[in-house]
Amino acid sequence: MSLDELIQAANQLDEADLDRLLQQVVILRAHRKANVLPLEEAQLLYKINQGIDPELRAQYQTLRGKQRSRNSHGR
Repeated sequence: MSLDELIQAANQLDEADLDRLLQQVVILRAHRKANVLPLEEAQLLYKINQGIDPELRAQYQTLRGKQRSRNSHGR
C-alpha cells in the first residue's frame, strides 16, 4: 500500500479511529527509534561487551592480591 493510499484510507476514518491510528503510529515510530542505536553508541556497547584484555585482567588481579595482602597484614 502506498503512502497516498494510506492517507486516503485515514481520511475516511471517523475522528475516534483516526486518533487511535495516530496513537499506534506514534508507538510504532518510538519502537523503531528505540531499536536503532546511533553508530557511536553501538560501537561503545560492542567494546564494553568485548570484556577486558587478558593481560590487563592479570595485572588487575595481581594488584588486587597485593592490596588484600596489605589489608590483611594491617589488621
